[in-house]
Formats: sequence, C-alpha cells, structure tokens
Amino acid sequence: MLPIEELVRFGDGLDSEYRHPVAEEFATRWGTAPPKFVRSSATHVFVAARGNEDRLVLRLRPSAAADVLDRASQAASEWSAAGAPMVPGVASLGGRAVETVGGYAAMALEAAEGTTLSEREDDLADHAADWGEALARLHAARLTSPGLPGSSDLPLPRTPEVFGTLHGDPEADNVVLTADGPVFVDPDEVRVGWFAADVAFALRDWAAPGKAPDLSADVPRRFVDGYRRVRALSDEELSWLPMLASDAARIELAQHQVHLRRGTDDDWPDWAVLLQRRIRDRADLLRASLGTM
Repeated sequence: MLPIEELVRFGDGLDSEYRHPVAEEFATRWGTAPPKFVRSSATHVFVAARGNEDRLVLRLRPSAAADVLDRASQAASEWSAAGAPMVPGVASLGGRAVETVGGYAAMALEAAEGTTLSEREDDLADHAADWGEALARLHAARLTSPGLPGSSDLPLPRTPEVFGTLHGDPEADNVVLTADGPVFVDPDEVRVGWFAADVAFALRDWAAPGKAPDLSADVPRRFVDGYRRVRALSDEELSWLPMLASDAARIELAQHQVHLRRGTDDDWPDWAVLLQRRIRDRADLLRASLGTM
C-alpha cells in the first residue's frame, strides 16, 4: 500500500466528482474521457470511458515506481496474449506502456466488466473451482517477461514444475467474474516464486495471520480441485503452504513499517487515522504469529 500521507495528499486533490487534475492529464495520453476515481491502495485507481464501447482502468503511482507499473503492464499483456485470464495492458496514444505526468506515473489496463469475487460472498463457493482453475492457467502460461522481482531464499525446489511467474495478489478482490468466467486484474505484485505461494495468498482469508489456509474448508477445497484441472498441484507443494504463508507474513510485516514509523498527523482525516490503526493491529497479529512480539 502507498504511504498514508500519499493517500491523504492525493485524496485532497480530488474534486466533488472524484476527478483529479493529474488523472485528467493522463486521460489525454490515452484518449479517454475524464477518469473517475475508484480507490487508492498500492496505486490510485481511476476508470475512464474510451469511445462508446469499452473502458480503461488507469493506475497511478508516484513516478519513482514507474518500473513497477511497466512490469505489471508487460506481464498483463503477455498473459492475455497467451490466452490466460488476465486483462491486457493498453499502450498510450504515444505507444508507451507507462506515461509520467506531474510527479506520477500511470499504466492502463482494459476494464474487466463484472463483479469481483469478493462481492460474491453468498455464492463464492460456487465459483471457487473456476477461481482456482484461472490461477492455474496464469501459472501455466510461462511468461518470459524479464526483470521481475525474485522470491525469498527458502529451501524449496526451483524447477519449472513448481516455480515461475506469480500474480502476487490473487485474492478474491482481484478476480472479476465476467461473462466469460473469472479474469484477474491488478497485476502490480507480479513476481517470480513458487506457484504454491500464490495459492496460499489467494486463500489467506481462510487462514489465521501468517498461517496456511484450512484446505478442508469448502472454498479452499473447491479452489484446489479447480486448480488441479489445469496443473498438477502436488501434495508435496501443499505441504509447503505453512512455510510460504509464514514467509509472506514476514514480507507483509516489513512492508507495514513505512506506515508505522511515523505518527499520525494532526490534520489527517478520520479515515487515515483509522487506517493506520488497522495496520498497527494487523502488524501486531503478524508479530504474534511469527513470535516476534
């Protein structure tokens, strides 16, 4: 997630119609209508109409992170071109994957039309197998994008059968149920690692902080069954889930430090104060899980 002070600063620039002058400048680079703000987390996300038939998602970060957006755009396009369930990146009118304006960088993705799986709480189990299958199809695509960040130094095999390009954040809120089935979005965390790490991350809502998911629960069980339609997820790989979940917890805890090193500013809005409190509570849970309290 972006630093809270960045979320506050950027939010102060939004008008009453949830538009931002920097995003509107990016809209001219992609030839869209004025974009409307959706949310901020790892990126500032806007949606903009392009012509009469489709929409683009513009994802903005401070320009120092332009390389992150470039990797995400290239991986998304390569996955999509390979027939994997990922929205493709869209080049600007100037033919660039990433544009920079006013201290920010932006990439664009085609919008996936539908509802996210996180919005399908009542019938999520009915879509869990397709969700698992979709993730396996990403893993099976075998991307060749260079320069992806690496994984942790864990004592696990790195053979192509178990190790490759990961989405990095394949949770239910990053999967859109379209008319053609589940499609992944938000590839900002694309990296290389163990395929089982993506499985553990996708299912972490069925796990205690820093622990492996309960694969006997209905949604994880169906997810794994669906994944195995495409790729042979072995019992040995599943036995790595506790180690991979603990490693992910260490990484997450380290990422939270940027939000916890500084205090709350007096002029922060209530939502920012509450956000920092939730992050602090989450960090405490992770420390307890890792035995570092």
